[in-house]
Amino acid sequence: MLDVHPHAVATAAGRVDAAASAILDVDAAQTAATVSDADGGASTRFEQGMPR
Repeated sequence: MLDVHPHAVATAAGRVDAAASAILDVDAAQTAATVSDADGGASTRFEQGMPR
């Protein structure tokens, strides 16, 4: 078995968590854009393809 340093495992887990968090952020932005459309609200940055 490979000798893995605990910090390396924690760092990898932190990166996975950060990636999952980013995915949820994008999902929330898409949901907000959809709600905005349904509401007849103003266009969001997400819909315009502008960077955040």
